[in-house]
Amino acid sequence: MVLTVAPVLAQVSSSRLATNATDAGNWLMYSGAYTSQRFSPLDQISSTNVSRLKPLWVYQPPGVGSLEGTPVVADGVMYGISGGEAGIRGFLDAYDARTGKQVWRLHTVPSPGEPGSETWPGDSWVHGAGATWLTGSYDPALKLLYWGTGNPGPDWNGDARKGDNLFTCSLLAIDVETGKMRWHFQFTPHDVHDWDANQIPVLVDADFGGRP
Repeated sequence: MVLTVAPVLAQVSSSRLATNATDAGNWLMYSGAYTSQRFSPLDQISSTNVSRLKPLWVYQPPGVGSLEGTPVVADGVMYGISGGEAGIRGFLDAYDARTGKQVWRLHTVPSPGEPGSETWPGDSWVHGAGATWLTGSYDPALKLLYWGTGNPGPDWNGDARKGDNLFTCSLLAIDVETGKMRWHFQFTPHDVHDWDANQIPVLVDADFGGRP
């Protein structure tokens, strides 16, 4: 994240996840903990004060869609994903959890003039999809998020979007402080089968081609 306006990205280890059920200040998994109880030990809200609560900030998603996923919150930063593929332009967001200020947004479909925009003819990029359905993975040593993206839109007919349709059906490596893409690999250029590439990346330490 940008250090001057928001907390740095959380360092989430396996031991931290194992004890997340008792970590009242963070919500590191969709179900809260490995037990999937979706229970928060926070006690600031009770039956005696709930009627006096007021919204601190509100985010209204564009269009007529709704948000159904639980956001991941770690050390004051909230990470949200874009679901669906009907008329959206995919993105991944980071927000300051206290103020609602957007720290960064990465669109998975480039706008005109950006790298990869040549793979989207006309205004097809506006509704290009490339949703970030599932959670990504994080490498704290490189400070990179690895995130998969969904199919381009419309999904079954590619006549209006001739080209490779970057960066859909791809694995993205994202700088956690800036939200900028470092590199990508596209598994299915111009996907017309709704194959997606949303599997959660598994990171391992191993030698490849004789190099660590």
